Amino acid sequence: MLSSVYKIVVFLLLITFVSIIYIMSGSDYGSLEVTKSDEVYITVEEPVVVEVVPSADLESFVPAEPVVDLVAEELFAYDEDGSLEDENLLDSSWEALNGAYLVSEEKSLEVVSEANEESVIDSVVEEQEEAVVKSTNISIVLTDISSENIDSVIKYLANNKEIGLAFKNGNFEAMKKAKEAGFDNLIVSITMEPFNESISLPELSITTGNSTMENVDVLDTVLDNSYMPIAITNDMGSKVTSKKHINVMKPIMASIKSKDLAFLDSKSNYYSVAAGVAEEYGVPYASNYVFIDKDISNKEAVIGALNELEKVASYKDYVIAMGDYSESVIKALSEWLENVNTYPISSGF
Repeated sequence: MLSSVYKIVVFLLLITFVSIIYIMSGSDYGSLEVTKSDEVYITVEEPVVVEVVPSADLESFVPAEPVVDLVAEELFAYDEDGSLEDENLLDSSWEALNGAYLVSEEKSLEVVSEANEESVIDSVVEEQEEAVVKSTNISIVLTDISSENIDSVIKYLANNKEIGLAFKNGNFEAMKKAKEAGFDNLIVSITMEPFNESISLPELSITTGNSTMENVDVLDTVLDNSYMPIAITNDMGSKVTSKKHINVMKPIMASIKSKDLAFLDSKSNYYSVAAGVAEEYGVPYASNYVFIDKDISNKEAVIGALNELEKVASYKDYVIAMGDYSESVIKALSEWLENVNTYPISSGF
């Protein structure tokens, strides 16, 4: 009897417990999980807070404007409503015009009005042809400049101030006069010992017989008598720049480096070691290609040499020519430079 009552009580308790669990599983506070082992687990879920993302204000959105190159306005003619009168592509002759391109994402569009097309193209082609005539890759260095000839140089080369002027063993007053006249490519020419022993050398010369300090003192003395040079060049020097005497050139190049100058090798010695020594000491370097004063009997001979130089320059990246001052040379340069626009010597270093 007691055992039957006990079973009924247990059964009622079990039903009560299951009912409670059932009620709880339908609320927001938990969920019921029943495993195969009939064990019951209750998990509590945290409420999720959802942030409201603001919608884009499309009415106030302004897209970035496309990038366009500036175009010269005078090349175009517009109707009263602001549209172009003619949007036809130009023919191939318009390629001569530098600039004036309207850029789109896919291609460049060249436009011009019929009214302006012919006159604009003619003037541009004219300018381009003139530029072709005057554009060269040649630098000229006029050497042996002194107080006696600086006024003549300034007179004849007034329109060609990009030319290099080399002053023998420096000349403060002459160099200053050239600088004030607008010539910026000033160079100091220092006498160096040649192989030809019959040539008489001035006191301020770099020789193989001097000590290292004596040669450096010569360089310092010459530079003290100079005004704002950009480079040093050698007058003669076939012996000093030879491989046998490379140890004479090394301290000279080191001193040039300490003064922030470049070295222009006149190439009196075809096998000059100056280029290698300059590279070793980090000195900006350039070298002469030809002397234009081999025949100074008349102006025409010098112009002939310059014309030959121009032919050589057509298949070389860059050439430098040097020549001592003389009446024939200065007049020939003045005439030749009317049709040729040379590079400043500073561009060669």
